[in-house]
Amino acid sequence: MEDTYMTIKDTKDKVRIINNYFANQKDVFTAQDLNHYLRSCGIKLSKDNILDILETSNLVFTLMHEEFITRAGVFSNKWFSFRPTREEVKKGMFMIGHRSIPFTNPNVTPDRYVIVDGLTKRKIAPSSATFSMNCTTDCFSLFGEGYVLPIIFNDYNNDLQLAELKNVMPQEVKMTAWPILALTGSQGFRFGDRILCRITDWSKNIIELFVQRNEPDNMVVTQEELDRKDWYSLLEERMIQSFERHGPLTSVEEQLSLLYLENQQDLCTEVCGSIEEVLLNTKNIKFVPYGVESRLWKAKTDIPFLGPWNQLSAEAFLVSEFYSVFSPNVMEVYLIDYLSSSKTKIKLNEITVDFLHSIFPPFEHLEADEQKFILLNMKKRYDIILRNFNPFAEPEIAAVRKQVLDLYTRVALILSSLSKSGLELECFPQQDLIVLLQLFDHMTRMIDELGLNATSQNFPIDDVLLSLEGMEETFTDVGSSIKTALDVNTYKKIKVIEQNTED
Repeated sequence: MEDTYMTIKDTKDKVRIINNYFANQKDVFTAQDLNHYLRSCGIKLSKDNILDILETSNLVFTLMHEEFITRAGVFSNKWFSFRPTREEVKKGMFMIGHRSIPFTNPNVTPDRYVIVDGLTKRKIAPSSATFSMNCTTDCFSLFGEGYVLPIIFNDYNNDLQLAELKNVMPQEVKMTAWPILALTGSQGFRFGDRILCRITDWSKNIIELFVQRNEPDNMVVTQEELDRKDWYSLLEERMIQSFERHGPLTSVEEQLSLLYLENQQDLCTEVCGSIEEVLLNTKNIKFVPYGVESRLWKAKTDIPFLGPWNQLSAEAFLVSEFYSVFSPNVMEVYLIDYLSSSKTKIKLNEITVDFLHSIFPPFEHLEADEQKFILLNMKKRYDIILRNFNPFAEPEIAAVRKQVLDLYTRVALILSSLSKSGLELECFPQQDLIVLLQLFDHMTRMIDELGLNATSQNFPIDDVLLSLEGMEETFTDVGSSIKTALDVNTYKKIKVIEQNTED
């Protein structure tokens, strides 16, 4: 596979150009369409490289017949709504929180949205407002356990640091919020009134808001109320169907993305309710533990690791997880770690298969041709790394990088052993498998941020070190359990083979 290897500046420009395409492309497109666009921007990538970008981007949905559509294409100008909480109404300020999931860019936090009055088209300025911790976490809960608090404490107007709080949460927090009275028709806004929303410019995170008044004194049930009641029932029904079809997926946000992608005509109407209202009133769908995280799922039901969504390809799925260990980003960070800790610079001709195996032991589990391909890529990138890497800069980053890679190596070794064992996944404790893969995915995202551009200014060192403590403890538990199951079932498999041989 050929690719264009660029400088660090060029790489950042490439990411910006690709994301700009995803943020503005509204029509169904193909890999060839993206390739034409990139070539017009001076970027030359292989077909495999482009397909990998499309299939892994969280801004793109894969359709049938090798076609794709962006989130911008699916969710621009689609209706969604929410009812401000009693506390928000009392304060006269509202947070966006999770209310715009899955319509907005998942890579942009709610404090960065641009809010516009739908009738006057006038931009509404945000400000800082103090809310109870309970109200705030309720308004951000759909981001999923493990992500709620970091998003809250990284809010532009929040002056607290999560890493400094230890185990005691504050009673109140300052958050970015917008005044209810700035919306046309909001005079006398009461609890129960609704705000109807739509994304009018997905690339600029612009959301238009309209007030929808509730009439609690009206003794006659309106058609709008009946339609919204039907909407709640439909959403609940379609959500359960989506669980059964797609499984727990990688996040609550992704669960909701596919739900709305497949049901946008029925759910994105002007009489729509909100996910949070459904969850407050249903007995059939709840937040359910999923490893160390949580997902929306059928109430009183555990989420299995294996299901109709992955039953036929469970082994292939595990193998693909293992192979993602060897992405260029991951291998580069291992090479950077070696350069930062070694007293001498390794020469280009010294970067061999044996060298890569020495800095990253799981490398030996690859086939010879795969090792050769990765070796070729690392040699191509080595000159770029040397030109842009100062081993004496950012010692704090170097220290946390080493700690992350040490744990990642241990996780990857177990994952590689599983993928090469030939054992059925039913042989292993299901919840421990879930936790192991969550740990692996979380650490992979960490490593993606620990490359050449990582600095103490743009990388949350304290938060990561705090997180690593918990991950080490988690890995000790699940790693031991899975190793035991691997040893026991491998022994059973050997015994069966021996018996068959004797026969």
